[in-house]
Amino acid sequence: MAGYDSYIAGTEQTPYVNLRAWRNSCLFYNPGWQAMFHDKTTSKALLTEHYSWFLPTWDQYNTDIVRADSIRPFLLHHYGGLFLDLDVSCFRNVSSFLEGFDVVLQQSTEYWDHGVINCAMASVPQHPLWLEYARLLPITAREEDVLKRTGPPVLAKAVEKHFHLPETIPAGEHKDHQSSVLMVYPVGQFFVACIENDDACNQDFVRRLVSGDIPLLQLAGHHRFQHTWFKPAHEENLVQRLEVKPVR
Repeated sequence: MAGYDSYIAGTEQTPYVNLRAWRNSCLFYNPGWQAMFHDKTTSKALLTEHYSWFLPTWDQYNTDIVRADSIRPFLLHHYGGLFLDLDVSCFRNVSSFLEGFDVVLQQSTEYWDHGVINCAMASVPQHPLWLEYARLLPITAREEDVLKRTGPPVLAKAVEKHFHLPETIPAGEHKDHQSSVLMVYPVGQFFVACIENDDACNQDFVRRLVSGDIPLLQLAGHHRFQHTWFKPAHEENLVQRLEVKPVR
């Protein structure tokens, strides 16, 4: 299986040791996947060659965090694959979570008011959902909230529109008019173990993680919700942490 790692930083080095360790765990459990790095230059080159209509919006973004969020649908549309934020670690090979589906998403926790989150996304190449997402970005470009500008709420709107789903975006399998299959994994499966603000669940999960007692086969890994977009002082170092790996 071929695959890609992409970063919207000016370097191929993941900035912090823990982020490198979490990324490496995903590479370890998914051997044989090719790694590719994207920085701002290569991302803009992709847009210039294949999605030039988006360049005016890309050029008006004033933070790299927003650029990093906005490039995701273009990477997934062009390459296909699995996208993971680098505050995600892996427990096992992810292939069984992806097989049989055209798009795979993670349902949002109750902490957020949108139906899906964008920490873990997978897709076959050229799926039209990603163009739905991308075409919303010029419309939301003036939003003050960084999440509403390029993040999960925009993804959720695209999913609702393309798959004709309610705002809550229920977990499970859904089909579009072309019979492509979307799988939305609920909290407790895929990469989110607990509702974000459920302290008891999160503490118990961390205890079992540290002790090595992780029998949870329904989890491919663990998203830590680092929320680095709320830390502008470190923005240039934490611009993007993602992995894009084409689905077979």
